[in-house]
Amino acid sequence: MSVAEIKSQADALSFAELSELSRHLRALALRKDPERQAQLSAALGRDVWLSQVEFERAVAELDRSGR
Repeated sequence: MSVAEIKSQADALSFAELSELSRHLRALALRKDPERQAQLSAALGRDVWLSQVEFERAVAELDRSGR
């Protein structure tokens, strides 16, 4: 499906559906952002109080919420 097709079909979605789609697309974009990946890698290398599991869980939650 092309971006143009997604845009044209998005008009038929309800507000809730469009909001869900927006969060999903934002999460996809964030996962592919090289600057964000560099920031996450740098954060993993720091001696912080979060464990790796807690950090990955927090990042996954941010991705799901589209932040």
